[in-house]
Formats: sequence, C-alpha cells, structure tokens
Amino acid sequence: MLIAIFNWLGEWFTSGDFAGCAFLNAAAELNPDHPAHRLPLEHNQAVHKLGADLAKEADVRRPNELADEYMLLIDSAIAHALLENSAKPAASAKRLATLALYAHLADQG
Repeated sequence: MLIAIFNWLGEWFTSGDFAGCAFLNAAAELNPDHPAHRLPLEHNQAVHKLGADLAKEADVRRPNELADEYMLLIDSAIAHALLENSAKPAASAKRLATLALYAHLADQG
C-alpha cells in the first residue's frame, strides 16, 4: 500500500483532469489569515496520518518520519507533474519512496 500511492499518482497525472492539487493551489493562493487557509493544512494532516497508519501496519519503527518523507515526495511529484505534463515524476518519487521504506525497515534495531 505504501508504494501503491505512487502508482495512483501516475494514473492521476495522466488523467485528462489533472491540474495539480487543489489543496496545494489553495495554500499558495490564500492569505494565511483567510478562514479557508486551514483546509489545505487539514488535508495535508489527513494524508500524513494515512501514510503514518500504513507505515505502522508495515511495522516501520518511526512511521511519522516515513510519512514526512512521503509527503515531500508526493507534493514534489505533484508540482513536477504539473510543470512537465508527465507521469515521470510519480515514477521517480516511487523509486525514492521505495528506498525510504527499505531504509526505515532496515533501521529497526
């Protein structure tokens, strides 16, 4: 499941309706004092929690750290896919996510 996220991103990036992430776009456009500015943060926290929960299921010792790393990869892949109009960033992020997962699993001692 932890790696499948990046497969889904690749499919999303090549769909006809991909225009970046609405939450990241809103965070960039809204003034931090705007009442709706909390929505992108809440979405980010929900995605992070999903990643951390999946990492716990995979017996990763520091699931929040892995979720932090995945969030950087996901957000970066979204931004690059928007710039490149390509699924290639999802594949690159998937390779890095796999390395991060293996590093966390190897660091269980």
